[in-house]
Amino acid sequence: MDEMGKMDEKEIKELANKMGEKKIKEWGKELEKGRILLEKMKDSKITEEERFEFNKEYFRIHNKTTKKFGIPEHPLSSVVDVTRSVYERFNIPEEDSLKNYQVFRRYLELCSQGVLEKESTQIEAIKTVLEGLPKAKHYKITDNITFLLSNTTNQVRKVRFPFIECMFDVKLIVFDRAYYGILFFDQLSFVELFKKQNLNWHQEQKLHNVDLDKDFNDVRIITFYVDKYGILSHNNILLYEKDKDKYNNKIREFTMNLVDFINSEEIKLMFVKKTKKTNERRIEIGRMALPSYNKIYITGYLKKYVDKLKIQKQGESFSHRFWVRGHFRHFWHKQYDRLYNLFKEGKLKKRGDREYIMDDEGVLKLWIYPHIKGEGMLINKRYELK
Repeated sequence: MDEMGKMDEKEIKELANKMGEKKIKEWGKELEKGRILLEKMKDSKITEEERFEFNKEYFRIHNKTTKKFGIPEHPLSSVVDVTRSVYERFNIPEEDSLKNYQVFRRYLELCSQGVLEKESTQIEAIKTVLEGLPKAKHYKITDNITFLLSNTTNQVRKVRFPFIECMFDVKLIVFDRAYYGILFFDQLSFVELFKKQNLNWHQEQKLHNVDLDKDFNDVRIITFYVDKYGILSHNNILLYEKDKDKYNNKIREFTMNLVDFINSEEIKLMFVKKTKKTNERRIEIGRMALPSYNKIYITGYLKKYVDKLKIQKQGESFSHRFWVRGHFRHFWHKQYDRLYNLFKEGKLKKRGDREYIMDDEGVLKLWIYPHIKGEGMLINKRYELK
């Protein structure tokens, strides 16, 4: 069997001899069921929901058939199998470290090989992303922090990331999509570094017919997601670009919250080193080599808050009558001059154990946590987040 999973003539004959005539006929009947379902899925008149149900039924038949008759499974069958979780589809243990990063990388690798992506320009762009991935600084975010940030409102503004390339191992639910891993490329920081390292950068940009200051003045966000029909896809978003796409705008808002969050005094980083020996052992047992990463954890009042935070099952939502999304309260006006003076003198007291922080534009702000109106902290919900 070759790398694309196709059986040669010899393998087909060996399988036929092993199965016998009776089983071959049974197998043929199952294949016909699958063929009929594939034809139904091609019908332009059916709804997406109907196509999704046909797709699920096709894979139920496929999985049952391969197991019953001992048919070698096509290596890509699991990847496109909508009946499996995304981790199963990419053969990644759910208890493994950086599992969302692994899903993200596996998807991009298959795209770069022309398996899940056919457009040549996209393939080349994805190859470039993969080449730069080892240079990125990696961070792991826990589900409870993700929940807090996804339930906090914010406005898009110019920000700086701690490094040019940052990869966050995160699973983020945005409406009816699940995003696995997010990569950020800070073009402004890249241009600054490029100019420092290349004194003849003016000639370089003329040679390549680009304007560094005009063409590289945003933050590029690369995401991989699975939609409600189990279809795999990816997004290439510019942080400061305006559009009406609700998914893109939610990712932009999450990005702003993430930048504000990692600048908080109650956030600590724990460096987890992945050695060459550790990765050699992983490869020996068929797992992906992993980069070293920073695990983000929280302290102080925020930790106490999160320890008590409980959420409903995935897919359910809080009542809009009671749910108050988190947000940053900004102190813009001159009436807050006293606050600014106290902050500069280091005398500004905490408010409810929360620190006042100053953003890159010199504006004081205070994070108001997500809460149930009239109750303060989120309590008495379904699951404890640890």
